[in-house]
Amino acid sequence: MKMLWLDVKKLAVFSALICFPAFVMGSWTRVGEAQAGGDAKEFGASGRADTVRILCKEGFVVINTLVVREGSERESFRVTRRLTAGESVEISLGSLRNVTGLRISDSGRGRYEVQMRGGSEPAAPRSGGFKRVAELTAGGDAKEVAVNERVRTVRIQCVSGTVTVNTVVVRDGAARRSIPVTRRLSDGEHVDLELGSGENVSGLRISDGGGGRYQVLIR
Repeated sequence: MKMLWLDVKKLAVFSALICFPAFVMGSWTRVGEAQAGGDAKEFGASGRADTVRILCKEGFVVINTLVVREGSERESFRVTRRLTAGESVEISLGSLRNVTGLRISDSGRGRYEVQMRGGSEPAAPRSGGFKRVAELTAGGDAKEVAVNERVRTVRIQCVSGTVTVNTVVVRDGAARRSIPVTRRLSDGEHVDLELGSGENVSGLRISDGGGGRYQVLIR
């Protein structure tokens, strides 16, 4: 009877593990899974996140746009990436956000999983007067970074590998201006872009290359 009772307890624990709807994988939290194609997909989410990852599980999927909801507010991120099984794309949200839902516009014939990261991290750490708004992997399409603050300096700092920063577009609502950079950075190196006495910046668009990782900081 004692052995039978232990087996029942083990079975209960195992059942709880396989039936729980969302779980944490390292620092990533699973939000949900969907079949690509048809109408945009709505995912219920509740937590703080600064990055969303979309991972193709089978077949192929095209991720067109990601809409992040924070209560009644929402922001759209253009993705436009085709993924095959095992490939993923990470979308930086610019800063730690209280995410209440996600809406993904997709196409293709595969399945994909949606994950979020950032719930256990402190919001927007500052270093030497700078505030980190994103950490990105160079290469591929230009990166969109949400800011929504008044900014005097934008710093791009390589944290691993090598990164080439080609241009940075500074947005203020519908207005934008492009700053040519054309700098190659190694681990630990950075480039500062001065915006004079300060500008209201709603977002940045960074054209890059190189395959390394870099942080975007503002002050």
